[in-house]
Amino acid sequence: MSASHIGYRLNAARFNELGWNACFVHLPYHYSRVPRGYWNGELAITADLIRNAEGLRQGVVELRQLMATLRERGCEGFGVLGTSYGGWIGALLAMVEQDFRFVALMAPIVNVEHAIWESPAARFMRRKLRRANIDPSLVARHFHLSSPMHNQPLCDPTRVLFVAGEFDLIARPKDVEEVHGKWRGSELLRVPQGHFGYRMLRETIARLKERGL
Repeated sequence: MSASHIGYRLNAARFNELGWNACFVHLPYHYSRVPRGYWNGELAITADLIRNAEGLRQGVVELRQLMATLRERGCEGFGVLGTSYGGWIGALLAMVEQDFRFVALMAPIVNVEHAIWESPAARFMRRKLRRANIDPSLVARHFHLSSPMHNQPLCDPTRVLFVAGEFDLIARPKDVEEVHGKWRGSELLRVPQGHFGYRMLRETIARLKERGL
């Protein structure tokens, strides 16, 4: 959603104006959790499939712990804004938690098969998997554990807003549209941008305000 802490502080101020407290979570291998010598998010999705799964699980577990802590302090409603990898984890969170006012998933990774075997961002990863004789069918056996496309939300699907970038080659619009169709009752918003850009967040917030969420 932002390339620096400055943008996050500005976004937090906007959320505060809407009456929301804001928690910006550093997901595994992102921001302050990037090991020295690596780029932000570089280790989140690699040819190390076990580490990928552990990172996803860790992200979901930590968010559930955060929600439990906030509940103990009187918080009764939650909202999620997630982009790309964060959108993927947000979707997984919606599969195991239910008391959400909204779940806004912007350019989420929902087609795991495409993310691994077809996405232009995963060329090097595919090369390493093939060298290790990892077959697509082997990976497909585990989609039910990590793929929003193969699951249903536990929360009310009418609270879910999928946001697709019309020119996105990583989280393709057709994949976001497909999971939107499977999560019956969810809403789909299309934004004229690629996988990265600031317009998507602005239009997502505007749509949430229109819906009174």
